[in-house]
Amino acid sequence: ENDIRALVAKGYQGVNATVPHKEAALALADTVDETAKRIGASNTLVFAGGRIEARNTDAFGFWETERSAVRRDLRTNWAFLPPSKP
Repeated sequence: ENDIRALVAKGYQGVNATVPHKEAALALADTVDETAKRIGASNTLVFAGGRIEARNTDAFGFWETERSAVRRDLRTNWAFLPPSKP
């Protein structure tokens, strides 16, 4: 936490967090976006006004990739659907 707060003090605008630090990143944030709250982890910390905002862009990237793949597969008459729950 001290290292992250030092970056804020030095004027950095943010950092990216990777496994295994995503849950710790969420815990030290002053504010948390809705996606990070729902996932319970943050891969992006944004610094502004001396405060830290936790965000999670993993879900967006995952879903955009999946959506693109489904569109591409539909053009070739194939679609990948998630498995159904028993």
